[in-house]
Amino acid sequence: MVTTHEEQWSTSTSVVFEDTAPADEIAGLRSENLRLRRALRGRAVTERAQGMVMALMPCSRDRAQDLLSDMAGRCGLKVREVALALVSTSEGRPLSLRMQGELARAVQRQSQEDIA
Repeated sequence: MVTTHEEQWSTSTSVVFEDTAPADEIAGLRSENLRLRRALRGRAVTERAQGMVMALMPCSRDRAQDLLSDMAGRCGLKVREVALALVSTSEGRPLSLRMQGELARAVQRQSQEDIA
C-alpha cells in the first residue's frame, strides 16, 4: 500500500491530538511552571544575599541562611523579602532603619554564638 504525505500527516496529527492532556491539566502545568519560575528567581536572590552575608561575616552558607531567617522572623517578612532588600543595597537602595537594626542584631547574635 502506498501512503501519501498528506495521509501520513493526517495520521500523525490525529495521534498527537488524541494523546494531549485535557485543558485543566494544561492549565495546571502552566500554573506549576509559573510557580517554579518564581521559586527559582526567589532562590537566586536568596543565594545572592547569602553570598553577601558570607563575605561580610565570614561564615558558612548555613550560617548565612540562619541569619537571613532570623532577620525575616524578627521583621515579620519572608526570607525572600529580606534577601531582596539586602541584594538591593548593592544597587544603591538602602535598607530600612528597622532592617538595618535587625541586621546588626542578627550579626551580633551570630557572633555571640560563635564565641559560645
